Amino acid sequence: MKQVREAVDLKPCPFCGGKADPEGWASMDCDRVIRTGPACDDCGASADSVEQWNTRTPTPLPDDVAAALWREAPLAKLRRP
Repeated sequence: MKQVREAVDLKPCPFCGGKADPEGWASMDCDRVIRTGPACDDCGASADSVEQWNTRTPTPLPDDVAAALWREAPLAKLRRP
């Protein structure tokens, strides 16, 4: 009997912003039950369920904001030439 799956709306990857596949990974347990979960097509990040994937930390900050925060970080001052 083939299992029918409904369409799943996945948010972009919280790490790289890439597209996620709802069945990006699969594994079989000792009872031969196959489990699948979402994974990013670009960086390979994964989660145990769609619900977990969609509730994780949002997409990283844009480069200009991240760079501004880095300039203000205490360690950044130690690494400047």
